Amino acid sequence: MSNKNKKILIFLFFISFQFIFLSKKIIYADFKKIKLAVMNFQIEGQSDKQTDKKDFESLSKIIPEWLVTGLVKKGRFDVIERSRLEDVIKEQSVGLGGMMGIDDISRNASEIGRVLGAKSIVTGTVILLPNIIEINARIINVDDSSILMAESVRCDELSKLRSICDELTDKIVAAFPLEGYIVQRYENIVVIDLGSAVGVKQGAKFIVFKEGAVIKHPKTGQVLDIEKIDLGNIEIKKISDKLSTGIILSEKYADAIQYGMLVRTGSDNMLFSPTMDEEVKQRQADEQAKRLQEDEIHKQEKLEKEKANKLAEERAKLLEEENRKQDNLKNEKSGELIEEQVKPLQKELPAQEKHPKKKQRKMIPLPSF
Repeated sequence: MSNKNKKILIFLFFISFQFIFLSKKIIYADFKKIKLAVMNFQIEGQSDKQTDKKDFESLSKIIPEWLVTGLVKKGRFDVIERSRLEDVIKEQSVGLGGMMGIDDISRNASEIGRVLGAKSIVTGTVILLPNIIEINARIINVDDSSILMAESVRCDELSKLRSICDELTDKIVAAFPLEGYIVQRYENIVVIDLGSAVGVKQGAKFIVFKEGAVIKHPKTGQVLDIEKIDLGNIEIKKISDKLSTGIILSEKYADAIQYGMLVRTGSDNMLFSPTMDEEVKQRQADEQAKRLQEDEIHKQEKLEKEKANKLAEERAKLLEEENRKQDNLKNEKSGELIEEQVKPLQKELPAQEKHPKKKQRKMIPLPSF
């Protein structure tokens, strides 16, 4: 097992120990369940199958019940009991002199929400068309009666209604991003202060971000929003009651995700993707880095070539000097050899002059006349 894998195993053991013994020491996100009210859906249109008329009429109550069940299972919502909701709707209807429609609910959302203590109201319609059933849902903000979200799903038969209601539930959940903090990071593993108590599931993906500049109205100075700078994405792998451990899927740059940064669920839970401007900048930076790398490689090759040439010249000089020394040494040895061969001959020359057979010729003077 490599040292890196050993370190990761030690860290996971450390995190598990924290889940059991030390979780009380971590400051958790101040999470409060969102209080919702799910209204009955209105039926619009008419089925071409008269035998199914009663079934279609019952959808106005069945679909909201499925939505309530799905939202409660998510663990993030405090859904108002349907019986209490119907009582309030009846009271409001009496005041209006008749049954309340979607438009009436939108206009009276603030009053309904005040009575129920809800922050948002989910309402909608079921549209019956030939061979198509379409569900349209709206989330109405109680504070100002604005529509926070409008989504629709459709199917071609009654047997598929439950599955598209589950799809609609996920879309409603996505309209209320869950936010928390990164409380630890080790290599590519992070821990966030959100767990099963607030509905976090294994495999859930979060966007990591930090807050930037405050956005103010130029005239009134009112704070409109705070810039959110996305830095990466994480995927949850292990969950406890108040903590979750995940792995980093992507980062905007190296070590962009740090302790204390914010996390939120995205509307589509897609992996981090930079904006087009950032992509252009990143591409330009990559190209520049590539050019610099190529220049550096070319420079290194040139230096290596010059170094090799210089080394070759030095070797040639050394070889030439060595050859010269070898030649001189050979010449010296050759001279010594010749001298050794000549010495015996020089010693023999006087002996030859005294040889008995060789007599010196005497010069006889000529008579003078």
